[in-house]
Amino acid sequence: KQKLIDIISEEGNTIKNYLNKVSNIYDSNIYDKEFVNIHVCLNEAIERVSKNFYNKININSNFDPSIPSIAFSKVQLIECLINILNNAIETNKDNKIFITTKINHDMYVRSEDLQKVLKLPIHIKILDYGAGVDEKIEQFMFYPFVTNKTNSDGLGLTYANIIISKNGGYLKYEKEKEGTAFNIFLPLNNLRSS
Repeated sequence: KQKLIDIISEEGNTIKNYLNKVSNIYDSNIYDKEFVNIHVCLNEAIERVSKNFYNKININSNFDPSIPSIAFSKVQLIECLINILNNAIETNKDNKIFITTKINHDMYVRSEDLQKVLKLPIHIKILDYGAGVDEKIEQFMFYPFVTNKTNSDGLGLTYANIIISKNGGYLKYEKEKEGTAFNIFLPLNNLRSS
């Protein structure tokens, strides 16, 4: 009888922790926006992910130096990038990733979720050469707790999607001929620091 009560209590705490995590994601206005360089954020995310995987990953990049700083929480942007990179690495047998950034002032993205056309000229593409996300969960991949990994709570991509959306951007997953890509589209900020 006590063993059953302990199991129920432990599972109840697990559910409570998951609910707190999801609640914190949706209420994540803790950090103030600042002007950040996306390449500095990408390099920090790459460095942290490389340490976690003991430098067993091969990340190549092609960054567009003309991209201006944007208003975003540096902490949150780095966390989004880490979550996306982790996902790309975990579904990639070769551990090869290619990251590109570019700016296209004529870029408009149609958001299926928002039913809007958004002007999002800043494009970050994280391409991996793995099989990608399982087709059974692909359409639900940004929902909380959706994962096909055994040691995951399924909140990494949910976090990235919500934070990018809250900052006026759009996160899109696409299968490509050579692999799969997470595309982050962000707006230019017309704010000027005083």
